[in-house]
Amino acid sequence: MKRRITLVGGILVDQVMVSEFKAFAPDDSLQRAAAFTLAGTQKDFPVVSDAILEGVLRQTDLLTALSSKDDQATVVSIIRRDAASVESTEMLDSVVTKLSECRCDLLPVTREGKLVGVVTTDSLSALIRLREATANQ
Repeated sequence: MKRRITLVGGILVDQVMVSEFKAFAPDDSLQRAAAFTLAGTQKDFPVVSDAILEGVLRQTDLLTALSSKDDQATVVSIIRRDAASVESTEMLDSVVTKLSECRCDLLPVTREGKLVGVVTTDSLSALIRLREATANQ
């Protein structure tokens, strides 16, 4: 992990966050969330109300809920309100640590409490691969 932190040191989160992503409202249905999971590559989703982060819907929680809840259940019933997030002004090395600690694939990025982006393990891995490739030149 130290090598990864070294490769992302000195970079602000807002320089590499993903700004095009899907987020859900608390009253969205689990069926709608399942449809979006199947339609794209995003696995975990921020849940927002008036641009304020309420929590994160993880794919594993969605799958568990779909097998045990009624068809009309909503996202708010299964979100993780204590999910980790990062501020857009934080350094990217803190993201590596938080992703490792939470064992999650997505961290919401906020600015003054409002959701502005996400950092995913996929986007972070792509950045690290690019930095490794350019470091070897």
